[in-house]
Amino acid sequence: MFPQRRLRLAIVGLGRMGLLHWQTWQAISEVDLVAVVETDERKVFSNNGVFPKNHRRAEDLVGDIDAAIIATPPDQHLPCALPLLRAGIHCLIEKPLALNLTDVAMLIDTAARHHARLAVGHSERFNPTIRLAQEISLRELQCIEVFRMATPGVNSQTDVVHDLMVHDLDWLLQTLGRPAEHVRVLQVGHTARTLARVSCEIFFQGAPAVKVTASRIEKVPRRELILHGKGGTNALMDLNCAPFETGNDPLTLQARAFLKLLHGLASPIATAAEILPVMELGERIRADCLAAVDDRTGGND
Repeated sequence: MFPQRRLRLAIVGLGRMGLLHWQTWQAISEVDLVAVVETDERKVFSNNGVFPKNHRRAEDLVGDIDAAIIATPPDQHLPCALPLLRAGIHCLIEKPLALNLTDVAMLIDTAARHHARLAVGHSERFNPTIRLAQEISLRELQCIEVFRMATPGVNSQTDVVHDLMVHDLDWLLQTLGRPAEHVRVLQVGHTARTLARVSCEIFFQGAPAVKVTASRIEKVPRRELILHGKGGTNALMDLNCAPFETGNDPLTLQARAFLKLLHGLASPIATAAEILPVMELGERIRADCLAAVDDRTGGND
């Protein structure tokens, strides 16, 4: 919990997502944006000097803030978050929470021991299309298909399971309410052992069949959800976020859900504990994909 005064918030990392968080939180009246953390001064000054005090290290924030949004590259999530969590500072960390299960467990354990709230930036939980799909009775469905496919863009250190598919693993596990029994890899595309395209079937006991495809090497982007009904009817749903009313976009809804979490209220935000099984399923899929790559290449890329 935080003191009964305006929340003092910092943004750690001023890349694309960090700037989006900055714009989002600026519009939330009960919060004071008091600091940023960014080692690249060009990013700080390129925004016409509107940022508050800039630090070069996350640990320099201790004592000045109540909560932080960590939007650094994923390999920096752990070193940035640990000193803050140890100081009891609440954190919302962009997805993926970390790049391996050991680091995920360390973050969760540290937050629990120091009574800090820890949430993860799975903003697709607030995508109205996904919310609508979650209201449909599973008994009416034969199969769920998800396509989250992007064209080549900025190079990412994370593979496509961590970067894109994790969104759908999150809401599917949340909706189905049970662990996956079996995964079957259908297709793998990779470069230098970085998974760039993955298609797989995921089987859940007593639930519709699930097929998930994620890619960042497509010629044409595709973000769709298809619900196949048992009666032969299909519902095609666009996952692209359309224009929203002011304050009703996924990042703003997520920010307000984070505030609810900090106040001890029921919140739809993705907590780190909820994301652990999502990361575990992602690791199962990644391991099966990399094994398939090794089988094809004889262990060499």
